[in-house]
Amino acid sequence: MKQRNFLLIILLSALSFTIFFLLQDTDSRKIHSSDPKIARKYERLKKGLPKSDKPGEAVKWFFEQRAYPAGSIPTDWREKALQHIERKNLQKNTKPLLSWISVGPHNIGGRVRAIAISNQNPNIVYASSVSGGIFKSTNAGSSWIPISDFAGNLAISSIVLDPNNNNIIYAGTGEGFFNYDAVRGEGVLKSTDGGVSWTLLKNFSGPAGFPYYINDLYLRPDSTNILYAATNTGLFRTNNSGNNWNYIHSGSSYRATQIVPHPTDPRTFYVCYGNFSTDGIYRTTNGGTSFTKLTGGFPTSNFNRIALSISKSNPNILIASLDSVTTHYTHSIQKSTDGGSSWFAVGKPIDTQLGGSHLGGQGWYNNVIAIHPTNPDIIFAAGINLFKSTNGGASWSMIAFGYPPSPYPYVHVDHHEIEFHPSDPSIIYFGTDGGVFRTTNTGTTFTELNNGFATIQFYSGAVHPTSEIYYGGTQDNGTLKSGTIPNWNVVFGGDGGATAVDYNNPNIVYTEYVNLNIQKSTNSGASWFKAMTGIPTGSNQYDGTTDRVLFIAPFVMDPNSPTTLVAGTYKLYRTTTGAASWTAISGDLTGDGTGDAGSKISAIAIAKKSSAVIYAGTTGSGTSQSRVVVTTNTGSNWSTISKSPLPNRWVTCIAIDTSDYERVLVTFSGYNTNTPSTPGHVFLTTDRGTSWKDVSGDLPDIPVNSIVINPNNQNHWIAGTDLGIFETQNGGINWVQQNIGMANVVVVDLDLRKDNHLFAATHGRGMFKSAEPLAVLVPRDTIFPGDTNADWIVDARDILPIARYLGLTGSPRTNASLNWIGQNLSGPFDPIEAAYADCDGDGKVEAEDVLGIVQNWYATRSPLYRPQVNQVLACEEILQNIDPKSNSSEIKSIRNVIINYRSELLGIPNEFILEQNYPNPFNSKTKISFTSPIEIEKLSLNIYDLSGQLIRELNKYNLLPGKNYFEWDGTNQSGITVSSGVYIYTITYENKNISRKMVLIK
Repeated sequence: MKQRNFLLIILLSALSFTIFFLLQDTDSRKIHSSDPKIARKYERLKKGLPKSDKPGEAVKWFFEQRAYPAGSIPTDWREKALQHIERKNLQKNTKPLLSWISVGPHNIGGRVRAIAISNQNPNIVYASSVSGGIFKSTNAGSSWIPISDFAGNLAISSIVLDPNNNNIIYAGTGEGFFNYDAVRGEGVLKSTDGGVSWTLLKNFSGPAGFPYYINDLYLRPDSTNILYAATNTGLFRTNNSGNNWNYIHSGSSYRATQIVPHPTDPRTFYVCYGNFSTDGIYRTTNGGTSFTKLTGGFPTSNFNRIALSISKSNPNILIASLDSVTTHYTHSIQKSTDGGSSWFAVGKPIDTQLGGSHLGGQGWYNNVIAIHPTNPDIIFAAGINLFKSTNGGASWSMIAFGYPPSPYPYVHVDHHEIEFHPSDPSIIYFGTDGGVFRTTNTGTTFTELNNGFATIQFYSGAVHPTSEIYYGGTQDNGTLKSGTIPNWNVVFGGDGGATAVDYNNPNIVYTEYVNLNIQKSTNSGASWFKAMTGIPTGSNQYDGTTDRVLFIAPFVMDPNSPTTLVAGTYKLYRTTTGAASWTAISGDLTGDGTGDAGSKISAIAIAKKSSAVIYAGTTGSGTSQSRVVVTTNTGSNWSTISKSPLPNRWVTCIAIDTSDYERVLVTFSGYNTNTPSTPGHVFLTTDRGTSWKDVSGDLPDIPVNSIVINPNNQNHWIAGTDLGIFETQNGGINWVQQNIGMANVVVVDLDLRKDNHLFAATHGRGMFKSAEPLAVLVPRDTIFPGDTNADWIVDARDILPIARYLGLTGSPRTNASLNWIGQNLSGPFDPIEAAYADCDGDGKVEAEDVLGIVQNWYATRSPLYRPQVNQVLACEEILQNIDPKSNSSEIKSIRNVIINYRSELLGIPNEFILEQNYPNPFNSKTKISFTSPIEIEKLSLNIYDLSGQLIRELNKYNLLPGKNYFEWDGTNQSGITVSSGVYIYTITYENKNISRKMVLIK
């Protein structure tokens, strides 16, 4: 391998990167009445059985694997991880081998806890996903685009708009309605440009600690720099638009769940306290200086969460829905007609279809009530299903039902938000566990509005071996199957778990309901039957195993024989008959016979070279550490191969090298801070567990949930983590985040199709497909580190942005200019130019022979232009000196860094590839990259609006093989800037049109 050395005098490094978004076409979801599998949840509820989707169990499953063994999640994990990623991006030009395309579902939504409508343009609507970020619609919900993919947090439970300037948006992060720390936030997100960019506001001070769950926000319309935040640690206020937040009230429980403002007196508002605790409603009339608890006639015990609404037409009228503290059914509906001074009980919504409470035993989770803005006799209340009163709450009628077939219109179950149109109260939006719904006639009919609202929380994914047909188990949306991409259908209701497709006969599909209830279909999901003979289970079709088992339990298909599957509880079961019957092939592999609370099997893998070789991993528990075990004789004998340096954390995935079953990767959930003596998230054995090596490299300290080995290169691995995708090309030494086209979202499962396309199932943003197959790697040029603080990577065939910025603060004594003198290179090297831009950082140089050096200077003190003493600039241990002169400052390096330059590998596809534009959405300019395997004399890119009108034609000539790009500045053929919206760009290559969408936001 050639090796070349050159010496660069390097200044300081910084890199900024731009948000990328990807859109796909969508159409309407299929009618739910033709989807009878969902009705099984309805049957369970009618019989008084627990609600099948069990949101509490889902959160427990998600939380426990990340909290074990400490029982808690580090409060600052996300902040530290994002800072780590940012530092890595500063150090490297990391051109991705991977980018992603969303394959949906774009017609089925996930859980929505907040909706905000612009009072300046009601066609603009914002909706939040609790793990997928914020989405924006500019056509009253007909379609949506994500706008916060790379914001500091994607768990959003509240949104408010500045009524005087709707481009100013505040969003509260964290979902605080659980008794676990699963969907944690980090403060308040703020945008001043309608969602194009976001700042995380987290300067909170209070006695109960940082508020990781912002449950509600109230922005004062009379003074929009004043906001209030209801959090799980009390009520906070900012007087300076979120820069600083001060604790002002706690109730008796600290858990503030809702703020309800008076419609005409902005200094008067109500705060609800209590969830998993009994508290009450507090009122302030002086903007939060003091509060009074409203006790006149209000219940004092046996209730839990409170949902509250105030009449805008008669503010003396308030109504509250109370959750029972023991059953979580409806405790009562309380009403006040004197502004909260006194209360009395009115009628309760009775769900005759479900046999009782409208909250359905989940009042802690789904509980919302809203009074019509102009008619206080009309009230909407929702829990599992939706109800309406026309007589002020005296009686109620069901108006929508989530378990078809039924005589009522369909709206998905589990309601969390009701939002009225600002000028037409007959138009109402509803946020549910199934996305966004709307009525335009005060509740007579409803429309599902999930076109592009890709927020499904997958637990697993599976792909058809040859076609674009995908399956996946989800939280509260059942097992889904893709139809016409990106639209999907529910093929089995409830919570869906692991899924698998027979790769020889893809009409055969397996899925799982919770607790390892294995179902099989022989007609691509049209019908299902229970397939658990030999595994202990109850008599009901929907009962899972009676073994100790995970809520979402693992089962896998043998890569050598699709009729062979292995499933895990605390032991392993195997079938060789396509689930016709199962046989236990182990005893207790967890070493923990302590009943239901004990350790369970959490990961399974079968070797490609030998079906007799099976690996399994466990969760660990309070009485047994997590384990990795292996058999080489189909379970006749098992060996425990857990040893140092493997940590005592949940095993999440096992990947066996397809060419060597002794070479295995194992991934772990949790955090290094919970097992400080055994850090790491990815481990490698090359001798079937005799020894292990930590190959986490420079991964941030985040849970790793899944991993895939590129069959073409055993040192090329792709990992799914709690912050998206990470990739290593050198066996775990260096990891690079590869989220282009995706988001900083939890990736729970990775599946590699035989054509080497990779699929990522996410918990909050649906499913993604790699834009290109994992390629056979070919040489590229790379810069490798000469020291630990300067590890730039450069692809010599790529085009690199160059920027340098020097910032000096303070007022100069005299006018002065700053001129760069230049860079010095020494030693034998090929002619690679080190270039830089203008001093204010808003320019850049692009050339194929340019080595990208991005430099950002920051003065630790603010020197004058005629300093009296030397000033020192510091960053990343590299020091620079300002040498005082009479009228100028000369900047010079006091440290040289040697960088080694050598050949490395880069994947280049053997087909023409049109990439997603970057950034997207964009303001002003965007780059559209493409890769060609051959020379091209002329290539045209056409840009169309959604009506099909040609907006702009861009041309390139005499292109060499490799990567090139077009740049569009948002203008038409006449040079006139076009309006904001969605545009289609198309390249015709070898008589084939290749198109993608992009979004211009001005």
